[in-house]
Amino acid sequence: MTETHIVSPIFPTIVLLAAGVIGLIGARFARISPIIAFFILGALVGPQGLALIDNHAGALHFLAEIGVCFLLFDVGLHLSLTELRKSWRGFVYSGLAQSLIVTTVLAAAAHLFGLSWQSSIALGAIFSLSSTALVLKLLSDVHEENAPVGKRATEVLVFQDIVAIVLLVVFSGESSQSFSVATIAIPICKVLLAALFVIVIGKLALKPLFRLLIAVKNDEIFTASALLIVLLSSWATESLGLSLALGAFLGGLALSESSYAYLVRGEVAPFRSLLLSLFFLSVGLNLDVKSMWLNSWDLAAGLCVFVVLKIGANFVALRLAGIDKGIASLLAALLAQSSEFAFVLIAAAAATGFIDTTMAAYCAALAGLSLAVTPLVASVGCLVSRSICYVKPETDAHSDEPRELIIVRIDEFGRKLATLLDSESIPYRAHDYDHERLAYAESRGYKVFYSDLNRPRTLGRVSLGKALGVVCLI
Repeated sequence: MTETHIVSPIFPTIVLLAAGVIGLIGARFARISPIIAFFILGALVGPQGLALIDNHAGALHFLAEIGVCFLLFDVGLHLSLTELRKSWRGFVYSGLAQSLIVTTVLAAAAHLFGLSWQSSIALGAIFSLSSTALVLKLLSDVHEENAPVGKRATEVLVFQDIVAIVLLVVFSGESSQSFSVATIAIPICKVLLAALFVIVIGKLALKPLFRLLIAVKNDEIFTASALLIVLLSSWATESLGLSLALGAFLGGLALSESSYAYLVRGEVAPFRSLLLSLFFLSVGLNLDVKSMWLNSWDLAAGLCVFVVLKIGANFVALRLAGIDKGIASLLAALLAQSSEFAFVLIAAAAATGFIDTTMAAYCAALAGLSLAVTPLVASVGCLVSRSICYVKPETDAHSDEPRELIIVRIDEFGRKLATLLDSESIPYRAHDYDHERLAYAESRGYKVFYSDLNRPRTLGRVSLGKALGVVCLI
């Protein structure tokens, strides 16, 4: 009778909810990121810890993947097809530069440590990817997912998700000799087909559907329809052999320019937060704590080398793509971890002979650890980015824009206002005298200038008679 209760689906559900609550409370008191707490508690209740969750891990991983889908759907809602068409060069340049340079650097390092070129290139490509769920969660926690740094991060991460799909097709071949041009061309064509299909359907069907739902005036129907769109778009891309998350992103993108986007975003937000917590707990479940303890020195050394190399390669790639050094240094640290796809890709690469099983186990542990230390690495990257930023003085506040909105004081509300103005293509510039606030805003990509606001003529001089308006937050 006791065993029946243990294997019942209600028991792992209780354990996961309890772990989530304890993680949030513990992180609040310890003043650490909740993500770290989720990793630790996932390892504690998992098969390698107290073994409270084992038989139902498959269901957990599915729910965790759905959580990533909701996150990517929300990311798509925040983007704009018009804006994406305008900035496609930055999307391609930054994504391609990051993938190629990081893969090259990591593959060369792996080869120096004795791996064959085939294994080195495979691991370099896998570890060049970063965690979309983790990076965007860190940015959303500080409300910067729509800031300039958040947009640049999204461009690189979406490009990486496409690369991950290509890698999964390559590593899922019958053997390591199955590589050909077709193995890359076919998934790319599928991605383009899926994007065209989902966006066209969104334009033709989703907007009329939401007009009808608004007319019905039933909250339950609207919520159910929003969830249905997320799952349908995810299923559509999975049917093409692509990832669930890509479909969710395309579904959000199809609705991004709709006047109902903000309503849909509000409906899916609670589900996104809950299911995304399950994703971070599932990462903890994958950590083999005993094996990691036995190989702690090797893993620590490998982790340090990996993080340092990837940060350096990220920075070089992003600078070559034309990104300002302040944003580039912050993004380099934010993207310094492995991807959530790494566990699947490593297993697929081992199954087809690209890497051996011993190396696969080591790399899986390294990928998990890199995810766990990301909040700490991101905090260090934030400090570095602020220290290297150069804030222009008010004498450089010249612009070709016919009229601009001037923001006086770039605090948290000022940054939110600047983000909103930027999303609506309204030119702005912000002025402040506090170097800490200026450096923080500059490192996030905002257009800021130093001004001594105590001087009466400051605003009159910097506006140059072209001010659309002045918003004073003092």
